[in-house]
Amino acid sequence: MSSHAIVREKEAAYLTLITQVEPINAVVGIAREHHGKIPMAVASGGTHRIIEQVLEHLGIRHLFDAVVTSEDVVNQKPAPDIFLEAARRIGVPPQFCRPFEDTDLGLEAIRAAGMDVVDVRELIAKHRRLFGFQPILVLGDVFCMMSRTESALEQDAHDHANREPLNDDRVGKSRPCSGALTRS
Repeated sequence: MSSHAIVREKEAAYLTLITQVEPINAVVGIAREHHGKIPMAVASGGTHRIIEQVLEHLGIRHLFDAVVTSEDVVNQKPAPDIFLEAARRIGVPPQFCRPFEDTDLGLEAIRAAGMDVVDVRELIAKHRRLFGFQPILVLGDVFCMMSRTESALEQDAHDHANREPLNDDRVGKSRPCSGALTRS
């Protein structure tokens, strides 16, 4: 079987699970808070077909100024190319970007690009501790990368990672609201 056929087979299997894809609410909350204020991009090792469908499924595609995938660069992670291309597309020098990542290869690539990084595995672990489960699929390795021109960005990531959910009688999904994760 050719590598192209293997990729297509993997994509087809992944698409059957798309309804189970869940966001990392803390990361999406930060993206929502900064939408329209600072440029943001998605940099993913996936393909455009998959990543665009995941972003649309989650209702967050509109938050990002650019989407860069494995199809847009020659060298894959741990090379920094995908993150450097995302920074170029949003017009922000790499040293002013803060990507969110969930893999060791991605962390290595981000550091090689000269960017600061937020390891979202800590956010996933926090989610597991708070809610007793881990999201089934977490954005399919899609994480936003944003300029850190606002000083509040670092504090936002810390606050979202450490915030306890609010308990109330309303039922629904977690959503960001005025810098906080709340239950709606």
